[in-house]
Amino acid sequence: MPDIYAQLRLPGTELAVRAYRLSHQSTPEFVFNHSVRSYLFAEALAGTRNLRPGTDYDQELLATTSRPTLLNSYPARAESR
Repeated sequence: MPDIYAQLRLPGTELAVRAYRLSHQSTPEFVFNHSVRSYLFAEALAGTRNLRPGTDYDQELLATTSRPTLLNSYPARAESR
């Protein structure tokens, strides 16, 4: 994954990291970037509502469900072939 995503405080659990990697390898960059933005937006929205990760919602679940669900709908990236 691009180094910039390490700076975004994305969940670092094994499942979340595997989901990010699969998504990054299996979808066009714009789709991957959209899914990361979706996660970050949800985190920001939770913060405005004083929701706490681990108490009020599960960050790993949020991270993995913000990945594209139809991965096989996209051609694999050229660099991952």
